[in-house]
Amino acid sequence: MAQRRLEIPGKQKPYLMAHRGNRTACPENTLAAFRRALEDGADMIETDLHVTADGALVCIHDATVDRTTDGSGRVADMTLAEIKALSASYRRAEFAGERVPTLAEALALLPADVGIALELKADAFLDAGGLPPPCGRAGRRRPARAGGRALLQHGAN
Repeated sequence: MAQRRLEIPGKQKPYLMAHRGNRTACPENTLAAFRRALEDGADMIETDLHVTADGALVCIHDATVDRTTDGSGRVADMTLAEIKALSASYRRAEFAGERVPTLAEALALLPADVGIALELKADAFLDAGGLPPPCGRAGRRRPARAGGRALLQHGAN
C-alpha cells in the first residue's frame, strides 16, 4: 500500500499533535486533556484505544485501568459501565469527576479542522475485523487521512 502524506486542510506544517491530549495539565486520555489541548492550539489529538468486554472503544493507554484510574483490572475484562464508574483523575483531586472517555465522546469534542490519531492498543481490533463506523476498517496500518480525521496505527506498546 502506498504511503500518503498527512495533510490537514487550512493548517500549515509542522502540525502540533497533543499526545494523549495535554497530559501535563490534565490526566492523560481524558476529555479534560483533549479540551485543554484544543484550547492550547493542537492541530491533532492522539489517543490510544482499547476494547471493553462489551465491545466499546475507550481512550486509555494501558491494557489495565490500574495506573490512570482508581480501579484495577484489565480493560478487556471490564464492561463500559464498569469502566465509566471509575475516576480517571490520575489521583488528582481537581479532576475527580473525569472518566475514561469513549472514542465517540472524544470525536464529539473535535472541530472539523482538528485531526485525530488513533493508536489501536490490542489485537482485539484485528480479531474483530477492524474498527466500526465512523472510523472504518483498520488493518495493521492505515495511511493518514485529514478529511476522515484519522491516522490509525496498530501497536502493542
